[in-house]
Amino acid sequence: MQYNSPLQKYAVLSVLGLIASGSSLAISIVIAGEPAAIVPTDDAMEELPVEVQNAMEARRQAMRRALSAHTSEGQSPLRFKYDWSMDLADLSSQIKRTNQRPMRQALFFSYLDLGFGGYGAELDPRIVREALDEITPTSYLWAIDPDLIGVAIRSIGERAQADDYVRDVIRSHPDSEVRRIVRSRFSPDRSIMPGKPVPDFSFPILGDKTKSVTRASLLGRIYLLDFWATFCPPCIEEMTNFHTLYPDYSDRSFEIVSLNLDSTSDTALSFLRKKNWRLPWVSARVEGGLNNERVKKQFEISGLPKPILVDEKGIILATRMDLRGPRLSRTLLRVFRAQR
Repeated sequence: MQYNSPLQKYAVLSVLGLIASGSSLAISIVIAGEPAAIVPTDDAMEELPVEVQNAMEARRQAMRRALSAHTSEGQSPLRFKYDWSMDLADLSSQIKRTNQRPMRQALFFSYLDLGFGGYGAELDPRIVREALDEITPTSYLWAIDPDLIGVAIRSIGERAQADDYVRDVIRSHPDSEVRRIVRSRFSPDRSIMPGKPVPDFSFPILGDKTKSVTRASLLGRIYLLDFWATFCPPCIEEMTNFHTLYPDYSDRSFEIVSLNLDSTSDTALSFLRKKNWRLPWVSARVEGGLNNERVKKQFEISGLPKPILVDEKGIILATRMDLRGPRLSRTLLRVFRAQR
C-alpha cells in the first residue's frame, strides 16, 4: 500500500495494530460490524503539513516508549504519568508565533492530540476554546481523528460552546463517517452522558439467576457500570485497574457493577476461574450478550469497554475516557472530594 504522508501511514498501521492487539477500536468493529476509526483521506492529510504530522507521531511514540519502560520495570500502568509540559509549552509557543491560518489550525489540532487517551495531557481550556474558533466544524482535520472533538469537549469548560460546535459538525461536515462517529459519541442529544439519568435496568447476577442488581437497589451509592467481555483485552486491563482502586473506595458508598457481554455465562465464569479472580464487587450478566439489541441501544454500546459512573440519585457523572486507565482514579478522587 502506498502512503501519502507519515501520519497517514501511522494511522493505517495503528488501526491494523489495534485490531491485532484486540483494542477497544477492534472490539468496536466486532460489535458494530464496521470500522470505528477513519483512515485519513488525501483531503484530510492535505490539511496537516508534513512537519506537523511528523511531530505528532514523534510525541506519541515518545509517550509509548516511556510507558513501556514503566511497565517493564513491573510498575502498574495506573501509576504512570507522562510529563507533557515541554510539548504543551512548545505547541503553545508555536501557535502564538504563527499567523497563517492553515498552519494555526494544524497546530491547534496537534495541541488537542496531546490530550487524547488515558495518559493524555491536561489541556488549557483557553487554548482549547481558541482551537474550536480556528478549526471550523467542516474541517477535514476531523477526518484524521474525530475523537479529538471529544478531547475538546472534555477540556473546554464551556459546555454550551462545545454542544453548539458538535451540532454543527453533525449537521455540516462533508465526511459522512465523521458525522456518524461524532453523532454516536459526542452528540449533546444522546442519552448516556453526564447530567442525564441512567436508564432503568435489572441484570441477573453472574452465575446466579435467582438474584439481580437493579437501578433501584443501587440508589444511595455512587457506582460504576462496566460493560465488558472476555474477548476484549482493554476490558481485562481495566478490570486489573479496578482491583487496584476498589479497596480505596469500597467503604465509601462506592460500588462497581461488572456487566458481562459474552455469549454464555460459562464463558465468563471459566475465564474468571482461570484468572483466579474473585471479583469483590458486583458481577452481573447481560442476557444474550452482544445479541441483546435492547441493552446495546439503551446504553448506547458501540464498543467495549463501556464504563458509566453514576451518582447516588441515578444521574450519570462521567463516561468513556474519563473512566479509563489513570483518568478513572482522578475522576473518582474529584467526585469524592466534592462530597466533603
